[in-house]
Amino acid sequence: MSPASHSADEQMEAFFIGPAANQLFACYHPAQGQANSLGFVLCAPLGQEAIQFHRSLRLLARLLSEAGFPVLRFDFQGCGDSAGDQENWSLKNWEQDVERALQALKEKSGVTSLGLVGVRLGATVALAAAAARGGVQALVSWDALLDGHEFLSEARAQHQDMLANAHVRVDMDPEGEARSELLGFALPDNLVKELEGLRSSDLAASPARQVLVMESFPRFPQAGLHTGLEKLGACVSLQNHENEQLWAWTEDFAKVHIPRKILEAIRAWAQELPS
Repeated sequence: MSPASHSADEQMEAFFIGPAANQLFACYHPAQGQANSLGFVLCAPLGQEAIQFHRSLRLLARLLSEAGFPVLRFDFQGCGDSAGDQENWSLKNWEQDVERALQALKEKSGVTSLGLVGVRLGATVALAAAAARGGVQALVSWDALLDGHEFLSEARAQHQDMLANAHVRVDMDPEGEARSELLGFALPDNLVKELEGLRSSDLAASPARQVLVMESFPRFPQAGLHTGLEKLGACVSLQNHENEQLWAWTEDFAKVHIPRKILEAIRAWAQELPS
């Protein structure tokens, strides 16, 4: 690690957003050196993907802060160290969380322009939240969920594969068959219904002026999102960095892959944005 990386970690501030009843846990990474007027909020994926990708998002926050961008990471309602439980899991709730996180970033950093980086379901939520609020300058959508029904089908198949290979005994949970569960996380019925009806074509407005659509896995093609965003008037770039080690369930978290080249590509794109 470089001295700048040590400095970035030392200056990171953990805090809570909002009142105790529905507070969000957040980590703020101040800009290193000359601060940019643009700051980024990072939106994590869901469940097992969030656990596996936690380290990558922290590294991305550090890379962006070292490049002069203030960054805020946070946990959605019912996730991580934020208030609530899985009954609070809702796309609408999480879109409101994005707005709260953006406001917290403005208060902490004083930035005048706002950016978002979303990964998987976090990208889907970021796109919807930004399109609804308007005024977002830059957005990175990384392997967004573009069809909720397809996502649920694939995730359920992955869940069955986990049960067949992991060190768990299904017969110890007789109620499990009646519960919608993905890789150890029970999904509330309202979220399942939201996901079943989720389509990328639902976006009615451009989520940001500048958008980077990042595709890193062949089974999650993003070309349709790129085309749709262009029709909505966004200035869109599509980058493909194929990495089949991502988004595969692993029982050993010591073997979680860190996609360093993709993280650095996001930082490079942000540095090239018009001021």
